[in-house]
Amino acid sequence: MKNQEQLDRCISSGVIPLVDSVNREMADSVFYVIGQLLMRGIKQIHFLVSSSGGNGRVSLEIVDAIRLWPGEKIGIVCGRAHSAAAVILQAFDKRWATVNSTFVIHHGKVDVSVVDLLDKDRVKILCQEIRLDETRYTKLFMERTKMSEEAVWKLTKEDRNLFVEEAIKLGIIDGVWDKPLPWINTEKK
Repeated sequence: MKNQEQLDRCISSGVIPLVDSVNREMADSVFYVIGQLLMRGIKQIHFLVSSSGGNGRVSLEIVDAIRLWPGEKIGIVCGRAHSAAAVILQAFDKRWATVNSTFVIHHGKVDVSVVDLLDKDRVKILCQEIRLDETRYTKLFMERTKMSEEAVWKLTKEDRNLFVEEAIKLGIIDGVWDKPLPWINTEKK
């Protein structure tokens, strides 16, 4: 987990960074932040997203954690929300992006050991798990965007950058964020 003191300062400022790889460390940081938000009674928070993605299964855990917090959750992409980060973005009540941001929705990558590949039963289980995760991603995008199941699957196969205008049209984001970040102390609201 990122330094708790840093996270506490971010919470007090009203902006939480979700940057770098989507991994267990990011999830632990999000769980810590959600706990702090609940304990402090904060009603609104902004998450600044810039990530090329990472672990898809962890992204679903982060989505669940963010959705559990009852306050207003605003996600702002500055740079990129690719792969697992695009999944996380769908957890926010409002989803914004700076004008030059990009998005990628695609079939993720899975790390598999050679030992797993040599075991036919293990390969079958891994394939089932991957299909279940893909179904979860697709369902999340269908719930939060204007895309049909076919449209989501089409994008995953294309594996290309989407720019802000197209992301707005598809409902991946709500609009362009074109003002300074709200560096406010949310605890005084």
